[in-house]
Order: sequence, then structure tokens, then C-alpha cells
Amino acid sequence: MDSRRIIPENSRLRHKSVGFSFFYYIWFFLSLSLVGWLWKVCLYLVTEFLLAALLCSAVEYACSWFLEKLWGIRWWDYSDYFMNLNGRICLLGAVVFGVGALILIYLFIPWFESCTKC
Repeated sequence: MDSRRIIPENSRLRHKSVGFSFFYYIWFFLSLSLVGWLWKVCLYLVTEFLLAALLCSAVEYACSWFLEKLWGIRWWDYSDYFMNLNGRICLLGAVVFGVGALILIYLFIPWFESCTKC
């Protein structure tokens, strides 16, 4: 659904969502490429989890910093979460990235490969 239909014209949220959408896609594809790289390397499960959590959190931190410098506002704030770093990333987010990467590497990618083989 288009944000122009549900968010008022002069709303700060509308301007925020329009500007953020471009960076969201960059962040998403960069994170997927990192997971794809991990899938090709074929490391141990724990190592893949830690690398995915670290690399994706680094991408999230860099995006948060860049968006704050570009727009002058914070797009997300994890200050209330346990073990956060300047409110930009937190331990829970890193764990979610790590688990998500393992799901992609061990479940989704093999399933997708089996579906595309003739």
C-alpha cells in the first residue's frame, strides 16, 4: 500500500518513511549479500552465527549513523534494550540477525536450490 494514502501530507512520519525506504533496500540487500557470502564459505554453525550477527549489526550501525547525519534525526533507538551500543544496535537485534542468517543458510537456500533444479 502506498504511504501517501494512509499518512497525512504534512506528517513527519510520511517524510521519514519516504526518505528511509531507499536506505532500507540498500541495507536489506547488503545484509543478504553478507549472508550469501557466509553460505558460500561454509563455516561452523557457531562461527556463521557470530559472523552474521556481527556483520549485520555493523551494517545496521553504519546505516543508523549515516541516516542520522543525513537527516538529523534518529530513525530507531535501542536505548531501552539490554546491551545496546549508543542506541543504534543491541544484543537482541544481533541475535535475530544471526538466527535469521542461519535460517536462510540452512533452510531457505537449500530449499530454493532444490526447487530450481530441473
